[in-house]
Amino acid sequence: MASDPKQPVSYSAVEVDGYAHLFYARKNGALAQLYQRGSNTTDDYHFRDIELNDVVLQGIEQGPLLTAVSWQALMTGWNYIRVYFLGEGRRLREICKDIPRGQEEKYCDWYEGAFSKQGPNRKGYSLAPESALTANVEKSTGLLKVYFTTKDSPYTFVAWTDPYTGRWEPARRIQDELR
Repeated sequence: MASDPKQPVSYSAVEVDGYAHLFYARKNGALAQLYQRGSNTTDDYHFRDIELNDVVLQGIEQGPLLTAVSWQALMTGWNYIRVYFLGEGRRLREICKDIPRGQEEKYCDWYEGAFSKQGPNRKGYSLAPESALTANVEKSTGLLKVYFTTKDSPYTFVAWTDPYTGRWEPARRIQDELR
């Protein structure tokens, strides 16, 4: 049986304002999402391609890297979605969606995030072929953190930002040896 280039090969899911969002990478490098209003059925999902200039996932043969996070600002009620993925040249990229209180997510546009311009030469961090990738938002501190392994080091690194300032701290090594 021939492999379908649209077949999902990597998933990450988040919840935003009562909607489940399933982001996935396809074998052909495209990024897409399914979304559903909170329900326990499987037939209420809606499909949407994520269309943004130059958003093509790379490194599919090594297993695509994709992770997503979401949070709601307590003061404003805005919802935020961030998706991190492996882009051209095995560079880590970020796409973002900011959703004002009361606005439907489908009416808000995706944009390239500042994290895509971090790392050496402001071109993004180059990931190792064996790298894992994950991100989280810490409730206690409000910090958004991204964890990965660069192509130049066997160590795990973390980069973080206070999402409300948008200023990223340079990635720092968090372990001295792989265990």
